[in-house]
Amino acid sequence: VRHVRFSGDGKRLLTLSDDGTVRIWAAAAQDEILPAARFQGKIIGASVRKGNVWLVVSEDDNSVTVWDYTRNSLIVSLKGHTTHNDNPTTDRARIDPQGRRLITSIGDRTARIWDLRTGAEISHVAVDPHSPMIYDIGFSQDGRLAYAAADNLYVWEVNSGKVVSVIRPMGTSSLANTYSASFNPDATEIVAASDAETRIWDVATGKIRRELTKAWADSVRYSPDGRRIAVVPTHGEAATILDAKTGAVVASLVGHDHFINALEYSSDGRLILTTSEDSTARLWNAETGQQIRVLTDVGGMFRAHFSTDGRKVLTESGGPAFLKLSGNASETWRGRLWPAFADTAAMMHDARAAIPRCLTRDQRLAAFLDAEPPAWCIEMEKWPYQARDWKDWLKYERANLRPPFPDTPEWKTWLGARQ
Repeated sequence: VRHVRFSGDGKRLLTLSDDGTVRIWAAAAQDEILPAARFQGKIIGASVRKGNVWLVVSEDDNSVTVWDYTRNSLIVSLKGHTTHNDNPTTDRARIDPQGRRLITSIGDRTARIWDLRTGAEISHVAVDPHSPMIYDIGFSQDGRLAYAAADNLYVWEVNSGKVVSVIRPMGTSSLANTYSASFNPDATEIVAASDAETRIWDVATGKIRRELTKAWADSVRYSPDGRRIAVVPTHGEAATILDAKTGAVVASLVGHDHFINALEYSSDGRLILTTSEDSTARLWNAETGQQIRVLTDVGGMFRAHFSTDGRKVLTESGGPAFLKLSGNASETWRGRLWPAFADTAAMMHDARAAIPRCLTRDQRLAAFLDAEPPAWCIEMEKWPYQARDWKDWLKYERANLRPPFPDTPEWKTWLGARQ
């Protein structure tokens, strides 16, 4: 291949080869840049569900709207909050694992849960009016319980609104705040990070079960299987993965150049996603702590999320929620979808699935490669190895029977002798 050119829209690839042909290919992009968007309100949350991007917007009239950005349609408008923050970076929104409910906090010191199908408020909890703000909100894996981290940690039943426990991070002290929390898989325990310590609490009784660290922390998350807890220390540039039972350090996530402001596990627990004040998002191997990929975009990133199936990452740049960092009132929201690979093998599998064909045997020889095609070209039925004869050839080759290639005259004779 002598020349390669992309089309203007980047969706096609043109090649000029010594075989005398000009060919046009589909360009399998590693990531998808979404069209820029502008809303009257402030984008306070995002989610990727079944391939569609949902955006949660805090409106100027104190309502919250949920948009299917992919289909350009309004899903629901939610009314109940009494005020909103001028600084949208303090607003919170999160959709439950089942995609049926939304929890929001936009400035009135309440956390409210909504039915996304009907728009009705299901329940809410009000934190202490003297609390600076609500720092974190979330659901249990089964969607039965919810929490709000503020001065104290508030846990309540989603359907009934009954408060299960109110956990004060430093006993009788009124000075501490709870900045982040996360349920274990069966929601019998909840880990909470505060000014003074990171502790695991009994959800039903509100009593401490064990202390993990005495250091201040800004973000904590249980792994989906409950074996690990990822912790970001206050103003920390590295996160730590701890054993949930012993508190022992299992691995460290080292690579960011500025404070980490959020982290989360993928749904299968194999990956951790972090975002940082260094304007990057990073993917890590959750077992080893090895950095897998650095995600960057023009103007930096301020939020990142896994899709519900854990196969993609949505990063957010620009928009009204980015004003604190950009200072540009005309900024539009920009989203970008990235594949989330747990390792090189997964990345290679995705790349192989994306390409439309493999090299012919003649092309391989011309490129000084072995004439034998890679097994994956045959297994994935890539042209020109999509015929049944090639699958039979691969079977015999793996049995060390040394068959001739199916595109040679010897193949039919050899195959007939075998049968």
